[in-house]
Amino acid sequence: MIGIIDIGGGMRGVYTSGIYDYLLDNDVKIDYCLGVSSGSGNLINFVAKQRGRNKKFYTDYAFESNYMGAEAVMKSGNLLNLNYIYSEICN
Repeated sequence: MIGIIDIGGGMRGVYTSGIYDYLLDNDVKIDYCLGVSSGSGNLINFVAKQRGRNKKFYTDYAFESNYMGAEAVMKSGNLLNLNYIYSEICN
């Protein structure tokens, strides 16, 4: 059995998102995936075989003010507006 544990780490997930695209490109099968924080977000796209989706998130959305920063605090009450990531962008 082959497994991956991705502990995330915010923007460090940019690096691992490229690794997941590489694994998809080379048809590498993983039997067990466990992720925390950004690691879980990256892994779910890997499991769903959505190549390039993580890169799009990190390059197109991650630095928008309604995702992280003062505007996010005003909208969501938190530094990171997770509703923006997991609801607004996805829908």
